[in-house]
Amino acid sequence: MAEIPLKLAKPIEDPIVCSKKHQTYRIGYLKDIILPRALNEGIVANFNSIIHSNNAIVRMKAPTTSVESKKTLFRSV
Repeated sequence: MAEIPLKLAKPIEDPIVCSKKHQTYRIGYLKDIILPRALNEGIVANFNSIIHSNNAIVRMKAPTTSVESKKTLFRSV
């Protein structure tokens, strides 16, 4: 697979956050563009769960995320 450069306004320094962002994009692309008719509800729910957990990890690692917003993040899960 060819590497496509990602243009960012601000570089992502944490490799875990960068990896989760890429994984979330790829799963969303598969779910919405490539396989929408072939996926059953269980697989779509699994993809949505992965996307949600990746977004939670990214928000938890963000330096600007306050302690209160981190607590509400876990209460909503």
